[in-house]
Amino acid sequence: DSILFTSTRIQWERGDTRNVMPWINDYYQDERYSVGGPIGEVEDLQEVLRVHPWLLSVALVAALAGLVVGRGRPRSMIGVFLIVGLLLVIIPPVTATYNFRYALPANGPLIAAGAVGVWLVITRMTAWLRHRRAAAHSGPAVA
Repeated sequence: DSILFTSTRIQWERGDTRNVMPWINDYYQDERYSVGGPIGEVEDLQEVLRVHPWLLSVALVAALAGLVVGRGRPRSMIGVFLIVGLLLVIIPPVTATYNFRYALPANGPLIAAGAVGVWLVITRMTAWLRHRRAAAHSGPAVA
């Protein structure tokens, strides 16, 4: 029974409500629960709009790249967003227990850090390419 409960809990935490409902109905035999109608549509929309773990990983890599290439206020913004986002993820399991919902508030700051990081990397790359083209067009320096 504990293995069933653990696998049910993992699927529940992933947001896969429809697959969990048969197990919940077996556990609570005196009442029946179902997900359908408007709730099912909201769940489908949530599956599309959810910030998936791979996107958070990409945002984290972009934010770290932005920290490396950035300067000034944008770099500071990335630092603040990263610190806030990571603290929102780290503090709950350190102080109590962890549940997937504790990561939801961290999505905003981490995605913002990644967006600023991408912007900084693109800005730095375009400036580097512009400088390289200008140096190539000017030709060799005459002494």
